[in-house]
Amino acid sequence: MTNGINNISGMRGFTLLEMVLVLFLLGVLASISMVFVENNDNQQRYDASVQKLYQIYKSVIRITYDGEQPLLSGYVADNGKLPEISSPYPLWPLHRAVDGTTVQQPYGEKEPYYRYAEATVYKSVKVAVAGGNSKELTMFKGFRRPLSLVTLLDSTPELRDAWGGYFTVTDPAGAIEYQISLQPASTITPTFPDRSADIYPDDWSIGVNQINITLNNKGSSIITNTNGYFIALFVYKNTTSGGQSEWPVTYRSADQKPIAVGPKSNILMTHKVTDSAEITIPAGERIPFGTYLLVLIDNDKVIGVTPTDGNVVYDATGKNIYLKFNIFPGMSPPSLVLEID
Repeated sequence: MTNGINNISGMRGFTLLEMVLVLFLLGVLASISMVFVENNDNQQRYDASVQKLYQIYKSVIRITYDGEQPLLSGYVADNGKLPEISSPYPLWPLHRAVDGTTVQQPYGEKEPYYRYAEATVYKSVKVAVAGGNSKELTMFKGFRRPLSLVTLLDSTPELRDAWGGYFTVTDPAGAIEYQISLQPASTITPTFPDRSADIYPDDWSIGVNQINITLNNKGSSIITNTNGYFIALFVYKNTTSGGQSEWPVTYRSADQKPIAVGPKSNILMTHKVTDSAEITIPAGERIPFGTYLLVLIDNDKVIGVTPTDGNVVYDATGKNIYLKFNIFPGMSPPSLVLEID
């Protein structure tokens, strides 16, 4: 009995110093684990934010297809411009109005207007059809539904990074025309480099003078009138006011009078028409990627007539005197043919 008691009393416990040392080591291990977990979490957020950055970039200047079905319409193709650079909510027109109001015209059929600078009036663009009627040459344009963006960790499915901050949008000097940037806060550990999606002019637009046009008179006689004809290219740009203001510019060729039999190729757009003037197209003039309307205009129906006349298209029922064509990234400059007989 005595030996048992002596054995127990002889057992050695932890000293205070040893206990403090053990707790300190456990704390160090725990803090290392927490830092590792935090760093790993931030790395995942950074990787997800970079993915989202390029998703936004592609939605601005491209159209993605699943087979033949469009999944995500490019902002430029629909609206005829790059998104606004606005503060403090950059890129928000891509998603929705911050205050819930309509900031751009919604997607739908848009009726082009020819801007007649000489009289500061507008003429609708219609083409004759069988029975003496006419039809409007509409195009589908405008602001579509909000982007379908994935939720990234703590961020909502909005135009924000995975920490909840907004992407930065700038119009930098030099060759880059539009830049969307991810700029992680300096307080985030580890330190992550800034990333940017840069948009150059060739990424979203094409030179007007790159479009090749042929006008082919397939008939047996020369076509002529008092004031001649010209080819017009209608450019859409989404605005808050809508209507006629959504067609701020018409590009047109020089007058053709008369139109000789056979093909007349390499016709170029030479004039830029706005609601206040008609000028020679400036060097380097560009138009955004998208769908365009090219029409043979009868100048007799433009000069000296009232805006209510409307129909400025060459009156040739059933002829190929207008066409719609697409310009998308990666395409070769289009070669277009209008035909009359």
